[in-house]
Amino acid sequence: MEEYTYWWWGYVTGVVIHPTEPDLVYARTDVGGAYRLDVTSGDWVPLLDHFGDEDSNLYGVDGIALDQQNPNVVYIAAGKYGNVGPSDILKSTDRGETWIRTGLNLRNESNGNIHRAMGESIAVNPTNSNYLHVGTRYDGLYTSSDGAATWSKVWDVPSGLSGEGIRSVAYGLNPVTKQGQVVYAGVRGIGVYSKAPRSNGQTTWQLTGRSPEYPARMTVAKNGTLYVTTDNQGVYKFNGVQWTNITPSSSYSSYYGITIDPNNDNHILAAVRTGGDNLPLYRSVNGGQSWTTVSKTLVSKPSWWTPNMFFSATSSIKFDPHNPGTVYATDWFGVYKTENINGTNGLTGSTASTWEAITDGHEEVVALTASTPPQGVSFFSGLTDQVGFRHENVTDVPFNKIPLSGMREIVSIDYHEANPNYMIFLGSSDWYGTTTRLFVSSNNGVTVTPVNVPAGSTLGRVAYSAINPNVIVYYPQTGNPVRSTNRGATWQNMNGAPFQAIGGIWSLPIIIHWLRIASMDINFICMLLVICIGLRMQEPTGPKRMRFAFLLIRISIQASLKSRLHLAWRIMYG
Repeated sequence: MEEYTYWWWGYVTGVVIHPTEPDLVYARTDVGGAYRLDVTSGDWVPLLDHFGDEDSNLYGVDGIALDQQNPNVVYIAAGKYGNVGPSDILKSTDRGETWIRTGLNLRNESNGNIHRAMGESIAVNPTNSNYLHVGTRYDGLYTSSDGAATWSKVWDVPSGLSGEGIRSVAYGLNPVTKQGQVVYAGVRGIGVYSKAPRSNGQTTWQLTGRSPEYPARMTVAKNGTLYVTTDNQGVYKFNGVQWTNITPSSSYSSYYGITIDPNNDNHILAAVRTGGDNLPLYRSVNGGQSWTTVSKTLVSKPSWWTPNMFFSATSSIKFDPHNPGTVYATDWFGVYKTENINGTNGLTGSTASTWEAITDGHEEVVALTASTPPQGVSFFSGLTDQVGFRHENVTDVPFNKIPLSGMREIVSIDYHEANPNYMIFLGSSDWYGTTTRLFVSSNNGVTVTPVNVPAGSTLGRVAYSAINPNVIVYYPQTGNPVRSTNRGATWQNMNGAPFQAIGGIWSLPIIIHWLRIASMDINFICMLLVICIGLRMQEPTGPKRMRFAFLLIRISIQASLKSRLHLAWRIMYG
């Protein structure tokens, strides 16, 4: 069976909860779409999976906002990368079942480094659903007064640092007058702007004096106090007149997640963003005057998760306004929920809060490769960061990783057609192939034995002979194409094969697994490699590419090999 490339995705960059509709929870990811939680089943429902390849950039979600007046309405800032399209603000009026594009086709970058976990870059006026504001990465602040039917630029607010822009927007009660609303926009590299009535009677945008220059996330208490986290300056609050630094601990300067208990304006949680795993979650019960560390324990998680997969690069934290004591958090690996943020002894108690990872339907990994042997376990996956799995039941969450010691990625998998108990796994210690090693198995991947690849060889693809359990072909990204006749104990160069024609781990795999179709000599292997690589080149294209392929056939193949080439061609290209 051939090797395919699949894609699943990583960082959970935010969670939002509807303020008036119970059990309406959404999560966003950097490149894997948006999800709505089905509280009955406990599953996450994907909301963007119906988009086709031409709209795949919309899978990335750079911001999300809910309409307080209408729980069916949700907005997302869609766009993975700024250098490709499309990007847009999407609107749904049925809780994400269907979407319309609103036409604000400005660059979003949901996979944009650490800034992807900031937010939220969209805010809907809580008292008038027609009004909303959107911060962009490159083009400043935009507003709509007709529910996103049309847009206009807010010229009084600068665009901020290119590529970072305006990552957070929030509405809240005017903290000075205690009536009317203020809109805040966090402009990266400059500070926090506010739109509020001024002393001259006009309502205008102004930079709030001495505000933190690198706002990450913002939230407003019911009393109007604005709280702001930053990625390098700690945590601040603003009472409408002055800013106060309320950073929980000087040991950390990067905080993202911040949330206020809807039943107690003085009860605040702030989460550290960088510095390792199981990062601190701080609590204040006096509006940030003092802080304590929340004791927390993860009691429910997938069996293969490692201890570091909890509050690692924490991106957001959110009180559930409908269930006292319930809090959601997001990080590199998933969404977490506790129903006892106060522990068992209340706000001043020391008993740990207990958390569960909510992963069904949402547990996200980045898959690089997969293989489906005809016998034994039917599916093997190769991933970034989490190695890969031997899926004994494809309908269940896998229990154990493939035991590639010292490796973080599996970039290629293959099996021996005549006896799929014989398998090979190409592993890497990181995305760059710093240490690349082949692992061989004779028991369908239950156990593996490491073997070295030639010095200087990194990443790439491997193929197993269909009829000889000792023959393996290795085509590295860097290094010479090689062949082994003793399961990787020694290697021989394949003279004449194209050199360094394989892309990195993010590129589609070259089709070398079809080399298992027959008992091939080395010249035929090299010839097929030339054809496969030629067909995957950017040039020539279209009809020229086909003529190029046939030219390769004419000059590369002997008459006695034509039948095998025809078979290979039929299998590869139908």
